[in-house]
Order: sequence, then C-alpha cells, then structure tokens
Amino acid sequence: MCIRDRFNDFGSFGLRRNGFKAGIRTENYGLLNTYTYHNYKGHRPHSEDYWHILNTVLESTPGDNSNLQFLAYLATGLIRLPGSLTKDEFEVNPFQAAQREIDWDFRRVSKKGRVAVRFNTKFGEKLNNEFEVTTYGTIKYFERAARNSIRIFDRYGLGATIKYVNKSVIFDRSNSFTIGGDLFYQSGPVSEFNSIGGAKGDQLLNYVDETIGNTGIYILNNFEIYNKQLYFLMSGRYDNVYFDQVNRLLASRSTQRRFEDFTPKFALNYKVTPSIAVYTSFGFSFDSPAGNELDNYPTSSNPGLMINPDLKPQHSTNFELGIKGNLLNQESEMFNNTVFEFTFFNTIVEDEIVPFEVYGDSFFRNSAKTNRRGFEAGISTEVYDGLKAILS
Repeated sequence: MCIRDRFNDFGSFGLRRNGFKAGIRTENYGLLNTYTYHNYKGHRPHSEDYWHILNTVLESTPGDNSNLQFLAYLATGLIRLPGSLTKDEFEVNPFQAAQREIDWDFRRVSKKGRVAVRFNTKFGEKLNNEFEVTTYGTIKYFERAARNSIRIFDRYGLGATIKYVNKSVIFDRSNSFTIGGDLFYQSGPVSEFNSIGGAKGDQLLNYVDETIGNTGIYILNNFEIYNKQLYFLMSGRYDNVYFDQVNRLLASRSTQRRFEDFTPKFALNYKVTPSIAVYTSFGFSFDSPAGNELDNYPTSSNPGLMINPDLKPQHSTNFELGIKGNLLNQESEMFNNTVFEFTFFNTIVEDEIVPFEVYGDSFFRNSAKTNRRGFEAGISTEVYDGLKAILS
C-alpha cells in the first residue's frame, strides 16, 4: 500500500504552508516521509519566520508482538523579532517594530536534527506486560542576534526513555501500572562575537562550554473504581536538572546550578458513554529555568557569575474539569464523525519566570504569584467525505 498526499495552507499576513506525505506499507515494514515548508511575513515589520521540516519513520516487526522503529527529524529556519514597544510608540503605531530590533537585526537562526531508535514489545501469558525503550542523538546549531553581540550555540545531545507497563486485575477491577524514566545529556560550546549592525564580526567576546542534564523517574497507576466507567489515576514524578558552565577564556570562572523536585497528580475519569467522558484532575508541576533564562545580569546578587544565582524554578498548582468525546453518525453522509473537548482550568504559579530589561537587554526573574483561570473548547467534525471543519 502506498500513501501520497500534498497540502497547501494560506492565511493572513503572508502565511503559507506547503508540504507532502509519502509512504509505503507492507506486512512487515512501513516507511513514511513528511516535508513541511512554513513561511510567514508577520503582522509587524521585522517579524517574519520560515521553516523547512522533514520527518522520516521506518518501522519493522521483528516478532509477533514486537515493533522496531527508526525515526529521523531535520529542521532549519529563521525567526526575526519585532521587539517591544513603549506606550508612546504603541499609541502612534501599534504595528511598528522597535527600532533597536531593526538596527541590530534581532533574529534566531536554527538548524537541528535528531535520530532515534525505538523498540516496543509485549509479553506474558495474556500479553499484559509491555516494555519500551527509545534512544536518540541530537545535534543543533543556534544563532541568537541581539544588541552589540551575536551568540552561536553548538549542541550535541544523547538521551533515552524507558517504560514498563503491567495490566492486571485487583479486587475484580482492572489496573494499569507504569514505571519509567528519562535521561538526557547535552553539551557544546557557546561562542559570542561582536555585532556590526546585525552582522557577525570577527572579535570573540566570550567562549563557554555549557552542559545541561536531566534525569527523571515517574510512576503512574490507573485503577478501575466502578463498572469499567469510573477510573482513578495517580502519578508522581521526580526530576533532577543541572546546568554547568565553564568559561574557556577565563578558566577560573565556572558556575553550576541544580534544580530538583517531586510532583504528584491525581485524576478521575468517568465514561458517561463508551465514547464520552467527564474528567477532572488536580496536581502540581515543576519547571526549571531554561538555559537562556539563566543568563546573569549586572544587578543580580552576584554579577560575577555566568549563571543567574537568584532565579528559582517555578511551581504550579493545577486544576482541570472537562468533558470530551466522539460523536459518530455513520448512517449520515454529513457530520458523521465529530470530536469535541471542553475544559475549565485554574492554575496558580509560584515564582513564575518572567522577563525584564536591564539597560535595554532582556533577562529573567521570578514573580511572586500569578493565577490563570480560563476555558478551552475544541471541535473537529467531518462535514463531508474529505472536508473537515475545526473550531477552537
């Protein structure tokens, strides 16, 4: 069986997305390739972005209950930044770009790729055990142009994920238990050059070896409470994230920071019908600062360090209540398959990581507390064979 498909999307402000899918499927093998070109001029000057994205999946079945996949991903792109406006600038023309961003050509250039191998197998008398492992390698080139300088990041990473799932019966109720973990290691140099009107100069301002690592372990249990309709989910995850930087121009300057936490979550899911469910969840989340958010600033408690010593991770308390389902009407030629989801959410964030400016450059710090409360809705329906409508 062969798969061939092309798509073309067009929108306001010069939005254009083109691409194709091509693949082949046999009894024991499958191959799928997708390519997407994204081009967007933006609703403000100096806000365009474009991307080339290529995905490949090669799949085989080495055994009756096993699956082996090779996955590859490649993306290149450019994003230009229009910058923030002052109140006076906004009142004159809210669609203009900030002059500093234009003068220094603030932009992000990215070239990145990833290859991975994934193995999945089921075993046991009733095939009630599942084991899956994924290993991958990444490479990335990232260029960040700002005021007075251009920083170039070269990244090389290795990672793995692993999980084990056991499905059993406890007290005449179905139960699914999962345990797994993630491991990620990334290293590479960060070089900084002077900028000449947005173009890279020859003067090397800084050269740092940067290492980022993350180790995560999680458990998850989903237990049937009543009549294959009401289920209770309980999970917990521990993460340990660390950053290490060594300045090769000033070898005595090095900084390390580590962020770790355990976050639990609880949820209930009630199936009103086999295809419609009401759900609610309550839990906590932990987000460590990203690498670019840890840049130190001149007025921190220790401006001599390379990594911001004051920035803390943000912690969230999350609540959700919603309904989702799939409405099938196969006897009708129109609207015969409709998928919907409506969700109310409330999130309280402690120490949220927010941007601020020092001498015109952007850095990050923690706010005391923020609250986000809202409602999300999404509907996708098959209007007619081959025509789909989406509302969100």
